[in-house]
Amino acid sequence: MAKSAGKVPTESKRDATVIPRIRAVPWMSKPRPGGIPGGVRKPLSVGTGGSMSRDSNLRVVTMFNHIPPWWSDPELVYHPCVEEAFILNGTVQLADRVYGPGCYVYRPPGILHGGALVPSDIGATLFHRFADEGGLLRYEGTELPHIDSQPITDEYEDWPAQWVERVDSGELPWLEVPKGPWEGAACKWLTRNRVTGGGTLLIKLPPYWTGVGSRAKGTIEEFVVEGACIMGGQYFDMWGYASISEVQLLCIWDEDEFAD
Repeated sequence: MAKSAGKVPTESKRDATVIPRIRAVPWMSKPRPGGIPGGVRKPLSVGTGGSMSRDSNLRVVTMFNHIPPWWSDPELVYHPCVEEAFILNGTVQLADRVYGPGCYVYRPPGILHGGALVPSDIGATLFHRFADEGGLLRYEGTELPHIDSQPITDEYEDWPAQWVERVDSGELPWLEVPKGPWEGAACKWLTRNRVTGGGTLLIKLPPYWTGVGSRAKGTIEEFVVEGACIMGGQYFDMWGYASISEVQLLCIWDEDEFAD
C-alpha cells in the first residue's frame, strides 16, 4: 500500500463565484475512448487541492454531472483527491450498492471503486466534486487486489473527514439547529471534519423563513436541492448554486457555522 505524507489539510481554496441560473451554464461533454458516449457536466467552481487533497496544486472542480441512461464502466477507478457526490435524480449502481436520489458518498483520496452502472432510462444527475484533469485513474498495480472499496493509499487513516461510502439522507433525522442566526432551520450532517467541525450538510429552511445566516469562517459552497430562496439579494431557484416554499440547501463548509 502506498504511503502518504504531509500535513492533513483543513481548508479549501476557491475563488468566489455565484451561478444563480444553472440552466445558463452550457453542458460540456467528455467522450470515452472508442467514441463511447460519456457523461456531460456543468462546472460550477474550480479551486486547488485545499481540503480535497494534500497536493495544494491539484485542480479540483465542483460540478453538475449528468450520466446518460444505461451507461456502464466495468473497470475499477480511483481519484487522487476526495470524491464527494450527492444524487439529485436517477440511480447509480456501484458494485452491489445502489444510490438513488438523496444518497451521498464521501471518499478520501485513493479509494478503488466500481464497476459502475446507471440502470435507468432517465440516467442520473449528481452534484459532484473531485479532481478535474487526470482525476479518474485506473489502478494497474499488483500489490493489492482489484476489488471495490479497496484503499490503495493509507490517506484515509488520518484524513480529517470520515469515509462515507453510502448514506441515504432520507433515513437521517432532521436536527434542530442551535439558537442563533440559523434559528428555526433544521439540518442533517452528511460528513464532518473532525479538525474544524465543518463538513457537508443539508439545511432545511421552513416557508417564509428569514435570517442573516452567519459570517463565513472559510470557503462555503451552497446548492439548492429543493425549493427556492433569496440569498444576498439574489434569487436562487431549484438546483441553483452559490458559494416562498420550503427550501433545502446542500452546504459544504470549511468550519461549523452553527458553532457561534
